[in-house]
Amino acid sequence: MKKRGAVLLECVLALAILVSASMLLLGMATRAAEASERARLTEQAADLARSTLARLEIGEMTLERASGPVASWRDPNDTSFSDELPDESSGDSRWRIQSWAEPSPFEGLTIVTVEAIHSYDGVSGVGGIGAQGGGADDVRFALTRVLRLGGREGGAGEGGGC
Repeated sequence: MKKRGAVLLECVLALAILVSASMLLLGMATRAAEASERARLTEQAADLARSTLARLEIGEMTLERASGPVASWRDPNDTSFSDELPDESSGDSRWRIQSWAEPSPFEGLTIVTVEAIHSYDGVSGVGGIGAQGGGADDVRFALTRVLRLGGREGGAGEGGGC
């Protein structure tokens, strides 16, 4: 009889250890998946910031137009997507670009900072760096460069800051 009780106790103990280890592994896998998603979003934010700076530099975009929500985009020739992406006019973009300029000590050049922000709720980060409503989980990536905005003369006084 004692042997039966010992075997039952051993099985219960083994089951408790298995459940504890499984919970620990599940938590680690969840954190790893979240870190992977955050890294992917940071990479996208860096791409958005670089693209915006390049468009400003070649004069395709003005500084005034370089801030605001990012429209959804997809290649119309790519048929691998379903129609699950939000419509550009819906304003449902979780991505936002904020750009501002500062005077440069170099004539004809402007210090331009572009920040790409991904907010999980779609509204955080709207007010700028340090603004209320900026969620702690927002993914942000900022780049600063000295540019000659669109090849125009005058530099720092144009476009102001956002």
